[in-house]
Amino acid sequence: MAYSEHSVPPTLSAFISTVALFMFAYGGLTAATSLGGETFNPEKNMPRGIVAGWAIALVVYTLIAFALFNAVPYQLAINLANTHHAYLLTAPALVGLMQSKGVAVFLNVLVTLIVIKTLAPVLLDASRYLYAWSEDGLVTDKIRAVNSRHVPVVALVITAGIGSLFLLDAVYAGWAIAVVIRATSVAATFATLGLGTLMLSWWPQWRESRPWATRVTEGGLIKWLSVLAIIIGFLLIASVINSPGKPWYYQPWFQVSVSWLIALSLLGYAMVSRRVQAGGSLTERFRAPPED
Repeated sequence: MAYSEHSVPPTLSAFISTVALFMFAYGGLTAATSLGGETFNPEKNMPRGIVAGWAIALVVYTLIAFALFNAVPYQLAINLANTHHAYLLTAPALVGLMQSKGVAVFLNVLVTLIVIKTLAPVLLDASRYLYAWSEDGLVTDKIRAVNSRHVPVVALVITAGIGSLFLLDAVYAGWAIAVVIRATSVAATFATLGLGTLMLSWWPQWRESRPWATRVTEGGLIKWLSVLAIIIGFLLIASVINSPGKPWYYQPWFQVSVSWLIALSLLGYAMVSRRVQAGGSLTERFRAPPED
């Protein structure tokens, strides 16, 4: 559909949906929680920081969505997607199409500064996860090495190296593997949680070996929600796992599969050759329900 002055303007629900999508894609909140062990008075400051960060992000993304809705006709975005120019569907590219070159350059400079600013928190977040995996026995103890200032330098260097490879991948593939991994991981979690709940509901051996199974599967609605979670999980994975026109080695399904194989190899290594620091095998630890 071509854009015209008589086209129907976007609705309030479309605007709210866009803001919600922005917020769902915001990874800063999950990154913040991984630094709880290094936060002063975390019991008080972490909840405050999470709420404040969420509120600030909501305001910023609302303003961005409002600016885009007023600067770019939404029909233009639809036409770009339908004509295989979806790579232009970013905030700097869309504004550059509609505004002067100077405005587009200024916005690109701002985006570059934001990306540079984001590198440090991303490295901190990922390196702390890697350090924690080393503590749990999922990877080698050598990753827990720290310098004189108690900084996990080995984990930071590994994270920076993997991040650089992902950056090269994004340049040549046209999409970010980290985003696809996160999306498929969330969707796989939905589906796995639904499947596990159904197994706990109907598989006698599972129910008998887990005394808490009755409590977590109580009620008929939970079973329907479990089926729905499986369906939604597979649909979401199918929507992001393929990139038309890309070679097989740049396809999301191939790179995600490699990532999952690496993860399973690390898990197998931990289960066969190590025991978790907290005591007991990894299998026993995963089978235990979270404490109330």
